[in-house]
This record gives sequence, structure tokens and C-alpha cells, in this order.
Amino acid sequence: MMNNKNSFREADNPFLSKRFRQILWGTELTLLLGMFNSLLAASENTPSTLLTLSGLMAGIASLFRLLKTGRIRLASALYLWFAAIGLTLLLWINGGLGDSAALAYPVLLIFAALFGDTRVFVSIFIFLIAMILLLGGNSLYQWHPLSQPKPGLEQITDMILITALSGYAAWLFGKDMKKALSDLHRENLRVLESQRTIRTLAHRDPLTGLINRTYCEEIYHTLLSQLDGQDKVLQLYFLDLDNFKNINDSFNHSIGDELLVAVAARLRGLLEPQDIGCRLGGDEFVLILKRSRDFSSTDFARRILAQVIRPHQLAGTEIEITVSIGIAIVPEHGIEFDDVRKKADLAMYKAKQGGRNTFCYYSDTLHRETLRKTAILNGLKEALKQDLLELYFQPKIDLRTGRITSAEALLRWEKGNPDRIHPDEFIPVIESTELINQIGSWVIRKACETCRAWQLQGFEGISIAVNVSSNQLTHNRFEALIVEALESSGLSPHCLEVELTEHVLLQSNPAVSHQLQSIKDLGVSLAIDDFGTGYSNLSYLTRFKVDVLKLDKSFISRITHSPEHRAIVTAIIEMARILGLRTTAEGVEQEQECRLLKQLGCDYGQGFLWSRALPEAEFRALLAHQHRIRACIPG
Repeated sequence: MMNNKNSFREADNPFLSKRFRQILWGTELTLLLGMFNSLLAASENTPSTLLTLSGLMAGIASLFRLLKTGRIRLASALYLWFAAIGLTLLLWINGGLGDSAALAYPVLLIFAALFGDTRVFVSIFIFLIAMILLLGGNSLYQWHPLSQPKPGLEQITDMILITALSGYAAWLFGKDMKKALSDLHRENLRVLESQRTIRTLAHRDPLTGLINRTYCEEIYHTLLSQLDGQDKVLQLYFLDLDNFKNINDSFNHSIGDELLVAVAARLRGLLEPQDIGCRLGGDEFVLILKRSRDFSSTDFARRILAQVIRPHQLAGTEIEITVSIGIAIVPEHGIEFDDVRKKADLAMYKAKQGGRNTFCYYSDTLHRETLRKTAILNGLKEALKQDLLELYFQPKIDLRTGRITSAEALLRWEKGNPDRIHPDEFIPVIESTELINQIGSWVIRKACETCRAWQLQGFEGISIAVNVSSNQLTHNRFEALIVEALESSGLSPHCLEVELTEHVLLQSNPAVSHQLQSIKDLGVSLAIDDFGTGYSNLSYLTRFKVDVLKLDKSFISRITHSPEHRAIVTAIIEMARILGLRTTAEGVEQEQECRLLKQLGCDYGQGFLWSRALPEAEFRALLAHQHRIRACIPG
């Protein structure tokens, strides 16, 4: 058991073991020189001194064997006791405390503190004190008279030897102490650097170097406490990069990260030292400024827009991105950080709805709109879960034959909608959230199933059109959804038409392009809804192999009395004919409009002239009684 414990101390303290060996060798050398010194002196005490020194040397020499077996504790204890007893004998032989050997007592205590445990140190200390008292008392009271050698060369040499041994030990441990202090200093520096790194990680976004949300809130409260009455305000700008997901999809996440770093650097360049620049996460940033009330937040927001929109050179590619900004003012719009941040967030989403690359201020009206939007979303989620949503169908008429050839599927929320929220209100709400993917999937599946059911009931030539938003197209399962809907319903791809706005095709998003090409390869038709209402770049018509152009109602309603609108409609129809595209006029309400469209060569019409959007049962009845439809008659 003792061997195991001592082995542990030896293995656990190799440095201390090395120093102990060096002290043993130094002690042996000192004793040997002391023997030579005693022989040279040739006094009456020389035999006793030589016997004591040789015995002490032999005892210490035996300790090396203990060290080899790893029993450093036992060896150190024996060394200390050998030395204590040997020194005391030398003092007794050579005249008591007046002998130079007394100088070794303090050195022995230092060794006891270094190499012995507490029990050994205390016992050695008590022993030495007792021997000092004994020898001192004997000197005072002459219980046992001792010869008092006169100071001479022997004592001087002994003192030199003792001083040399203590100096050697002091040099060894002094060097060790300096090294330990140096190592400790370096370790402290490493700890301090680690603490700085930890603080940085705790307070900073590792990608952009901007502060993180937690530290942002902490500094926000500091700035808030510094507001002095009515003169200063805090301006919180909530930033969200527009279509950042498209960048990641088009390139890769490393390019997206580089873009975030570049944007963060530009934002940092707009800030004063006391301002806050924070990355909340993803592509969201917060800037907080403490300014006087007359500072123009509008001008600052415009500076942000101008900085972000400048092209970024990344990986040899020029990338452009815009940002939407929401602004909230403290204390007008609140005090608590989360409350103000959420309000600026709401304003930012309003800016996105306003077309992106712009800014919007929080207001009470916006708050009410948000509550309304939340109520609509919750209602729609419940309606989807309870199967309360419906599809209505508006017929599309072949202007040459007057017959129904297709239907546009339109989402309706009639059941579970006590406030009678109109599609014009709830559909934009759906399209601004992830709910569009769930409801959009339901619409596509339901439309395909319904159209196939009509075909099985004898209406073989009928097809169906569904509206698709940009958010649906950027979803990576959109193509798979189309395939699943067609396969599960049994509907031919040629009987499905996907309606898109021009904006979707002008996004230059490779992911969208891939999705559209894939569904085109299936045989699905592509139609451009509200054609001509906002864009003039027509190259996408051939790039995406568009099949149908739907002329917006704003043109159709004026063609009978506006030469300009008639000229536009004529040009679009002629262009479509040259490109091999079909045309559909939306919002046809008058007989005169119908006749003129037919004369101009428009292929299809859709509008209240024939029918509003109908529930499925009513639309099926309309199909069964096509002879009741008011067909256009050429004038």
C-alpha cells in the first residue's frame, strides 16, 4: 500500500524528485568536504566528528535506493531526520550553539518545508527548537560542560560549506521560482486572452463582428438611461435584406456569408462610435442611434438604402441586393427593447409589402393592421385544418366558338369566416407568410382533382388554371408537388396551366428558373397574369417558353373608348401572335368589349360578361348547359 502511494507521489512530482536528488548529491559533497576539513584541523573532536559525518553520509547514500523505488516521501522524511540528528550530534560534539553547524538549522527547516509533509515539518521544527533549548540551556547552566573550540580555519570552512549548500539550494529553487512565476505570468496572459475571446464570443456575432442581440439589448438600456429629458431620442432601425434567400440558392452559403460581412461593413461605416450595430441573425440587422429630436431619421434611412444597394464584388461576381427598413422611435413607440424591436420589425414588413428597397415608420395604424393580419392568419390556419376552404371557378371562353374551354381556380373562404374577409385582403396576407406553401399545395391538389373529375363526367376538353406566387416557386418541393398532384388525380399535364405575374419571371432567380423549366418539361402550360401592367422587358417570354398572355382588366375596360388602350391591346395581341402565344382578356364585362377583342384576334375571354367565379357544383352545371352562355356575336 505504501509503495503505491509513494509511486504516485514520484510519478506525480517528477520535478520535485529531480530537485531532491540534486540536494542529496549536494549534501553528500558538503559532508565529504566537511570530513576533509575536520581531518586537516586534527582537533580532539576530530574522531567523533568524522564518525558522525561518515554515518550521516552512509544514511543519506541509502536514500537513493528508496528514490529508485519511487518512495520519495519516505526518503525525504529520513533525509530530514538524518540531517537533524546529525547536525545536533555535531553541535554537541563541537561546543554547542557556538559551532558553525548551527547555521544549518534554518536551512534544514527550509528543506523540511519543501520536501516533507506537514507532520514531518512540524516534528522537525519541534525537534530543532527542543535541541536549541537543550544546547542553549547546557551552555548557560553547564549541565554537561562542552569544549569550546576557538574560532579558526575549520569553523570558517564549515561555515563556507554550509553557506555553499544553502546557496546551491537557494539557487536551484530560486531558478524554479522564477520559471514558475514566468509560466504563471504566461498562463495569466492566456487566461486573460481566453476571457477576452469568451467576452467577444458572448457579445459579438462571429461572422460579421457586429454585436449580437444579447449585448445589443444591454447597450440599449445603457443608452436609454442616458436620455436627457425631451432633447434626445433613440432611433431603432430594423433591417432585413430583400430576397437574400435567392442569393444563397443562386450561389452558395459561403457567398451569402461574404455578402453579410460586406453589408455589415457598410453599415458600420455609417455609425458613430456611440451607435449600436447589431446582427440579430440570418439577414436581419438592428441599428440604434441616440440623436437629438431634429436629427432626420428619413435621411439616415436613405443613406442605408444607398449603401446597401451599391453592387458588391464577391468571388469575381457583381451582386446587387436591397434592404427593407422599419423605424421605431424611443420613447414615443415604447421603452422596452423587445417591444420597440418588434414594432420596428412590423414597420419593416410593411416596407417589404410596399415594394422592398424602402423604409417605413411604425404607427398605431400599422399595429392595428398587424393585429388584423394575425387574426386572418389564425383564421386561415384553422380553416385549412377544418377543411373549410373552397375553390371557386371562373370560366374561360373561346371567343371563336363561345364555349368554355378552361376554368381559373380561385381560393375562397366562405365557411368559418364570420367577418366575411374578402380574397383581396386575405390572399396578400397568405402570400407574405409561409402559409402560402401549405394553402398553395392544397389549391393545386384540389384543382387537379376537380378538373379530372369533370373530365370523367364527360367534359373531356376542359383544363384548369391555378395562380402561383413567387414564394411557392422558391420552395424546393414545388416541382414535386405538381408531379404528385398530377399523378394522384390522373390529370394530364397539358390540362394544367400555371399563372404567374411578370414580377416572378423578372427576379433572375436560378431556383425559380429551374422550377419553371422542370414543369414546362412535364407539359404544363405557363401563363403571365396581368400582362403589361408594370414591366417592359419581354425577353422572359421566350426564355421561359410562356404559352399564354393574360391582358389586364385595366386595358380591357377602356378599349372601346380609349384609342391609346386599344392600341396597346392590339400591339400585345399582335406580338403574341408573332411569338406563337395565346391571349386571354381578363375582366370582360361588355358585349362591345367582347366583339372588339374578337376582331383584334384575342383567343380567350374571362369576366362577368359570362360568369363570376362559381362554386364547383354551379360551375359543373354551367358546363352541362353551355347553350345558355351568351356567346359573342360579331358585329
